[in-house]
Amino acid sequence: MAFYLKRPGRMWRHIETRLPAALSLRPEFCGNFDRSAGRPPGARSNAIALWSRFHERCLSRIAAPLLATLMLVVLAGGLALFQTGLTGPVRRWTELAICLATCCVAEFFIVAFGDAWDNVKHEFLFNLLLDTCLIFGVVAALSVRKPRLP
Repeated sequence: MAFYLKRPGRMWRHIETRLPAALSLRPEFCGNFDRSAGRPPGARSNAIALWSRFHERCLSRIAAPLLATLMLVVLAGGLALFQTGLTGPVRRWTELAICLATCCVAEFFIVAFGDAWDNVKHEFLFNLLLDTCLIFGVVAALSVRKPRLP
């Protein structure tokens, strides 16, 4: 890691090459049919590929800003915890957001710089954490907009 910290340009190029594969939920050269189905090797079903397509078509376009946002959540959330002295439910929700974003970013960097052979399979946990962060963000945004009952 010291090599990349001394050369941030190379680190960024390495991250950029890993980002498209990181958001793919379907490994290349890996089909989901048994040989007895009579399909060619590597054939994939598109019957339940909605979320996979969302990852590949939508999230892959904003992969770099998405990763930067996750890192910003960790930094800004940490500063908010220590500078503003949040208490009660707001503090717990902020801690959860920081924890989820930290785990997601850590998993991406572990796989990206761990020199794994099949990165798509190793990025499944990253994608699970990313989906959790996205759902958490949507729910948090909706709960702020929703008027509270007395």
